[in-house]
Amino acid sequence: MSVPTLLTIPNYTPQAGQLPGLPEGYTGYYQSVTRQLVFAFGLRLKKGWVYASNDGWKAHECSPSRLPPTVQPGTPEAKWLSACWEAALAQAMNVAMENLFSKTLPGFAQKEANL
Repeated sequence: MSVPTLLTIPNYTPQAGQLPGLPEGYTGYYQSVTRQLVFAFGLRLKKGWVYASNDGWKAHECSPSRLPPTVQPGTPEAKWLSACWEAALAQAMNVAMENLFSKTLPGFAQKEANL
């Protein structure tokens, strides 16, 4: 399925190549003076990755309790990544709750949509 582009972000390090395709889910972006970072959380896989422009956009798997090697603890990048995880997990919880309600209470979802 092709998804229309909503936002285009300049690639300030074209030598890094192109960002690979990201999983369906939550995406976060961070830009510092020296590099760009992208966080991607796959809703179906329940995994997260960080891609860094100064690392050729390689995927580095991470978790809420484990930083990727490209992000140092205590930095603004680490704080950004923590916020990304908080948002991604909240989104995943909302999706899970919507799925639960639509399966167990089918009429509830339709009534709520009509409000």
